[in-house]
This record gives sequence, structure tokens and C-alpha cells, in this order.
Amino acid sequence: MRAEEIKEMRRKQFMMLNIVIILIMYVVFLLIMLADMTYASLYFLLGVVAFMNGLIGLLKKESTKYLLLIFEKVATYEKKKMGKEWEKQRRLSYFMNISLSIIMFFQVYLHRNSIDKVLQLDWPILLLVTIWILAVVNIGLFFHVRNVDCSSPNLWYTRKKNLFIISIGIFFVILTVSSFIIYIYAL
Repeated sequence: MRAEEIKEMRRKQFMMLNIVIILIMYVVFLLIMLADMTYASLYFLLGVVAFMNGLIGLLKKESTKYLLLIFEKVATYEKKKMGKEWEKQRRLSYFMNISLSIIMFFQVYLHRNSIDKVLQLDWPILLLVTIWILAVVNIGLFFHVRNVDCSSPNLWYTRKKNLFIISIGIFFVILTVSSFIIYIYAL
């Protein structure tokens, strides 16, 4: 693939990923409003989605098939470029999704007797959550793209990426908790 083709493919990948995330967030917020969901039902829904995503990914094994053609093209390119590291990274990603689903199911258990509705959340907080999700995904994708496109395949890529993701995650958790504390005290 030529550099121009790669650049165009990555631009489409960023654009489609952001559109998909915004649509999913819109559907989730709409579902919250229309279904008058409790926290337990929201966590259950998120847990099922994360579990299904992880399970389907593990069952696909080395397949690069996706519903959206741009993601299939990216997966084929990255598989060719990264070799065995591509499979390690994907497998770990799917196990992380399953781990996330377990955390969500644990939240369902903790909130099983709660009658608090999710709708009671302020819309500014939901907007802040959407912005944080977009920021985390885009920053992570930016560094992933840079590492894959600008370097040769590296045996330590997956390990370095995971350490980087953990450090970025800790940073965003601290930033998010700080933002919530500031928001709560501003009320």
C-alpha cells in the first residue's frame, strides 16, 4: 500500500469510528430516556454488549471480516504489517472486553436492589462522558496508528501498547474523578 492510500484509509477509519461511537452513545442515551432504565439494567445491557463483542471476536480467530468495509481493510492491512503481534493484540483486546463485561455484571449485582433511575443523571455529565470516551478512543487510536504505520513489526509492540494504555487510563481516571468532584462542588 502506498503512503497516500494508507493516509486516506486511516482518515476514513478515524471518521467512521467517531461516527459509530457517537451513534452508539446516542442510542444508549435514547434507550435510557425511553426505557426509564435503572442502573442495574444499564450495567446489564453494557455487560451483554461487551461480552458478546469479546466472545464473537474470540470465535472469529484470525478473520478480518467486519460489517463496515473500512474496518475490514484496516484489519487486513494491520494483520499483514504486524504479523503475530496482530493476533496477540486482538486476542488481548477481546479478553479485556470479557473482563469489562464481568465488571459490568458485578455492578448489576451491586445495584440489584436499587430503584434509582439513570435518567436522574445530568445531561452535562453524560456529555462529558461522551467527550471523554471520544478523547480516549481517538488518542489511543492515534498512537496505535503511529506505531503500526511508522515502524516495522516489533515483538514488544503488544506489551508496550498495554503499558501505555494502562498509563493513559490512569491519567483519564484521575482527570475524570477530578472533573466530577469539581462539578459536584460547583452545584
